[in-house]
Amino acid sequence: MNTFSDVFMRSHPSNLPDDNYQVYDEEDAILFLKKFADIHVQLADYKMKLMEKASTDGTPITRALLLNFPDDVNARGIYD
Repeated sequence: MNTFSDVFMRSHPSNLPDDNYQVYDEEDAILFLKKFADIHVQLADYKMKLMEKASTDGTPITRALLLNFPDDVNARGIYD
C-alpha cells in the first residue's frame, strides 16, 4: 500500500530476519515487490510535489478525496 500512500517505500523486515518472511525468500515475491517498486519510482515527481506542498501550507501528503475535490459530489460519497 505504501507504494501509493507513503513518501518512502519500506518492507519492515524487522531485526529478526530469520524469523520473518523476507521479500527475497521467493522469486514470485521479488517480482511482486519489483512491480510496486517500479510504480513507486514512476510516482516520484508527483510525490515530490506533494511534499513541497506539505512543507509550504501543511496539506497532508495522504489525504481524503474531499480535500482535493471539495465541490465533487461523488467524492463526498466515498468513505474508504
